[in-house]
Amino acid sequence: MKKMEGFKNEKIIICPKSIIDSLIDEPLIKNLYVTDIGIFYEARDHFVNRIKPIDEYILIFCHKGEGFFVIDNAKYILKKNEVLIIKKNIIHSYGSSSTNPWTIFWLHFSGENISNYIPYENKFNIFTLTMDEVIVFKFNFNLILEYLEKGITKNNLIISFQFLNALISFITFNNSNLENIVNHRDRYLNTAITFLKNNINRAITLDELARAIYLSKSHTSLIFKDYTGYSPIDFFIRLKIQNACVLLKYSNKTIKEISKIYGYNDPYYFSRLFKKVVSLSPLEYRKTEK
Repeated sequence: MKKMEGFKNEKIIICPKSIIDSLIDEPLIKNLYVTDIGIFYEARDHFVNRIKPIDEYILIFCHKGEGFFVIDNAKYILKKNEVLIIKKNIIHSYGSSSTNPWTIFWLHFSGENISNYIPYENKFNIFTLTMDEVIVFKFNFNLILEYLEKGITKNNLIISFQFLNALISFITFNNSNLENIVNHRDRYLNTAITFLKNNINRAITLDELARAIYLSKSHTSLIFKDYTGYSPIDFFIRLKIQNACVLLKYSNKTIKEISKIYGYNDPYYFSRLFKKVVSLSPLEYRKTEK
């Protein structure tokens, strides 16, 4: 799943399932535990493609560089100081940037009370850490590694998993991170709308819009549909018509002039779009509002 020769100075620890199963009745283990954990430094060519989902949550902290992940055919970028948590049983893939390879702290985790630690329905969540929060994250992560490196014993598992508890709770219940769940998609939507407003005098394709905000076309469409109820192009048309209404009401520009301002060289086509949105022709709207 990663290139076979490994990555320079990498760290990987696996907690054998048989050992976890033998201790699963221990309350301090069964609620939340690590199955795999590691650090990859400047992991160029790192790529994982899971077409068969796993029954574990996945956490990836991008410490340096950047990478990407794909869920439901939508591609997302994971940047420096961002933490990605992918829900269990989700088909996904992820990998490092070829030009700016990431350094990642990663782990797989599970537990009986996992929903108390990850109280979100999303298939994935992204959290952005401040510099101070990065220090706290690395402190707890390194303690998990330190105790597991001492040996997979009951006591070491219990101690390390308490630091896992602190780590996950710190990320998911941090007030600023709770806002990130909403703000992450809002950020893309706001960027897209700003781009459309700045180019309101042109014709914009979905492909051009998606490239402008660094998302796939399918994900761009999904965000617009979820948040506005319209496809990106339909939203753009309504944005143009909304602005055209102002000129029709408060200016003496002709319909032909207004249609050109918003990128429509054919005033009859503009009029048809206008009536479809407003239920009045531009001329009828002007008469009514005047």
